[in-house]
Amino acid sequence: MPGARPAGHAAVCGLSGRQKFDRVAAMTPAIKAGLLRCARAIPELLPAYHRARGRQRFLNVYLDTTNSCNLWCRMCYARLRPKSHRMQAWPQAQFERVAAQVLPHARLLMLSCATEPLLNPRMERCVRYAKRLGTPCVGLVTNGILLTPERSRGLIAAGLDRLVVSMDGARAETYEAIRTGAKFDRLMENLRALQAAKQAAGAKKPRLTFNYVILRSNLGEIEPFIDLAASLGAAAMDFRHLVIAHPGLDLEAEILRSDEIDATALARRIRERCAARGLDVEHAPDPQAASTAAPCAHPREMVLIVWNGDVWPCAMWKEEALGNVFRQDFWDIWNCERYRQLRESVAADCAPAPCRQCDRWGQDTLA
Repeated sequence: MPGARPAGHAAVCGLSGRQKFDRVAAMTPAIKAGLLRCARAIPELLPAYHRARGRQRFLNVYLDTTNSCNLWCRMCYARLRPKSHRMQAWPQAQFERVAAQVLPHARLLMLSCATEPLLNPRMERCVRYAKRLGTPCVGLVTNGILLTPERSRGLIAAGLDRLVVSMDGARAETYEAIRTGAKFDRLMENLRALQAAKQAAGAKKPRLTFNYVILRSNLGEIEPFIDLAASLGAAAMDFRHLVIAHPGLDLEAEILRSDEIDATALARRIRERCAARGLDVEHAPDPQAASTAAPCAHPREMVLIVWNGDVWPCAMWKEEALGNVFRQDFWDIWNCERYRQLRESVAADCAPAPCRQCDRWGQDTLA
């Protein structure tokens, strides 16, 4: 009949554009391919498209867009890279192509796995694009040396939710001996400039967390460091015992063994000091808590995408990659036989050898 309204018109009248998109996608599966083409052209619509397909936000995504770091930290395997190593960063189009596949399902994106994100000159654009896709929390893990006042302002404007700064000492001598190539005074200037930029913008974000790797050489500076972090505007602390990622790092002398220290008492002291300074504790190593932990959730809710596009189920994975996002669709990787078997075996508490040998669950060291 001429002028007749299409079926379902009344069902979508009065709804917002995104609500209409959801409703139509649910009502007419046959046009989903066309909707996906539209959504890719308008990134804000991608989350709605994937919700219509029953895919909710459940992933914690860790992603490297660079292949390098500006420091040579004692506990990092990047220290072993050749001096001739050339820094590279993903082109923006490559980041957006991968992000459009993965981020509609992400509740968290951390733009760093094992490299320095601020070496990417387009990092602010990456953050902005991730927020356009509706990612609830977008963060960076950085050593902070490249966090100039200009970059702080750019990241705030882009909508960065969380900033984790890796720092392992309350004194310049301790910090600079661990984070080789870093300058304590420069980091202090950068962090104070971040505070000032947030105040000038009237912004509460990014939420600042400090990441502290506990070594023999910095054990005595934990409580003074908590005080320093509070003075720099931190909201939270994350303490981790040393995990040796590569035998060539020669760190045996820095490992604290379980017969040398009461880790439960240390965790209690950390929590008490942080509470007194108004800081949350995102992690404080406690072997008693670890011994009663549920089976590892990483294979079900976490994914690492490293610089070359390889996909890992966690940061401690030492086996062959489960796929590569430069050559495969992310969902084909996520649903592949190897990934499904890994999830099923871990959930059944019969984890495969790579997980049973995970360095984080060693019995002799406080890992």
